[in-house]
Amino acid sequence: MSREAHVPFCEGLQGKFLRSTLPSMKEDQCQIYRGNAAEVLSGARKIALNMLRAETTRKISIPRKQKRAHGSTDYLEQVLTAGLKTLGDI
Repeated sequence: MSREAHVPFCEGLQGKFLRSTLPSMKEDQCQIYRGNAAEVLSGARKIALNMLRAETTRKISIPRKQKRAHGSTDYLEQVLTAGLKTLGDI
């Protein structure tokens, strides 16, 4: 089989397997190996990322929303409120 035969297959998969928590939450730099801690922390990161995405009053990037929530309790409250509202809609 030639290498060119796989190109259309690979191009069709682009964007389907992106790990969105990797760049914004620095998941690779975290070294936790005890018990189920890595799985629990991964779940917490996903919840936090979904809450940050649910907050739509400001059109800024996820890392910027993280910094803003870290520095301002008012903005953190907005993020938590938006996240919990989307959780209630499910």
